[in-house]
Amino acid sequence: MTVMMLFVTMTIMGYSGDFSKDGLYYEITSNSNYTVRCIGWDGEPTEVSIPSKVMFNRIAYIVVGLGGKDVSFCGKLKIPATVKTVDPSHFYVTSIEVDKSSQYLITLDGILYSSDYKTLIWCPQSVTELVMPDETEKIGNYAHCGVLKSVVFSKALTKIGKGSFVGSNLTSITIPENLIEIEPYTFSGAHFTSIIFSKVKKMTKIDSYAFRGCKGLSSITFPDNLDEISENAFAECENLYSIVLPKSSATIWGEAFLGCKKIREVWCRNSSLPYFGSDTLAGYEFEEDVYLYSTLYVPIGSKHLYEWAMPWRNFLNIQEWDFAGVESTMEQNEEQIEGIYSVEGIPISSDDTGIQIIKYSDGSVKKIIKR
Repeated sequence: MTVMMLFVTMTIMGYSGDFSKDGLYYEITSNSNYTVRCIGWDGEPTEVSIPSKVMFNRIAYIVVGLGGKDVSFCGKLKIPATVKTVDPSHFYVTSIEVDKSSQYLITLDGILYSSDYKTLIWCPQSVTELVMPDETEKIGNYAHCGVLKSVVFSKALTKIGKGSFVGSNLTSITIPENLIEIEPYTFSGAHFTSIIFSKVKKMTKIDSYAFRGCKGLSSITFPDNLDEISENAFAECENLYSIVLPKSSATIWGEAFLGCKKIREVWCRNSSLPYFGSDTLAGYEFEEDVYLYSTLYVPIGSKHLYEWAMPWRNFLNIQEWDFAGVESTMEQNEEQIEGIYSVEGIPISSDDTGIQIIKYSDGSVKKIIKR
């Protein structure tokens, strides 16, 4: 009866779990090993110190986990050596301190990592700059990296967990070369004005809502070997103007560009049609304004294929373009460049991504894709 009353009280306060002690809330993870994880605390204290053991029903439980359920705020969070796993998704803290004897966790420049530095777990709100250790292979889910204003990724990085850069303050990001997949909501709502994929070697998928609501984006050039762009991956990127699709026959799922009404250039570099993966949403891959007012550029000799296939046939303006002479990067000496133009002949900046026409002082002209 005591346990039942305690659970009801915790639910009324907005917390879930099995019991509370000294303002901290716990969930039992193993009744046989007597382990628990701390899932939250009362109020917004300046400091929270998680104990290594906590008594409940005359049994001493070892605290082996932290986080995962209840939204909690504090200044400094002290983590004992017994904690093995941390889920930071619902916790908002200013700084983190880990017991120096911990074999599972460690902090570097205020950021929480696994003890071998292979996983970045948590970036507290006081940290704005990150230079990632060479060993780091993974950024965990909801790692709160959105607070960062500058970041240098490790070359070993292969995974950035879901939601880890939501609302990011970064204005530009270079996707790490060995990253395999961008998970759901990873960069949703970020303040990017540019995304650079030029160094990417192995990426296969951009998952659902990965870049949703990145309103500063004006152009995207996708990596050549990308296999899949999932539904709503770039939804509500309302200022997106130009997209250069992969050379591969990537699958693009329905509503991948939902709400992107300002797209006016779509570049398809593959003579084989990119595959759209949703029959039920056929025609909804782009907004109606895109079909009406943008130009679809396709390889020479392939226009008839696009004119008969959904959703490409919806584009009122389809033009063939010679991609054979288009280079993937610009490494020319800028002192020799006389002007840089869009395909419409409008002067643009060398920083603009997408198709560029480069005019040199010797009169020569070159087409490039700037990423």
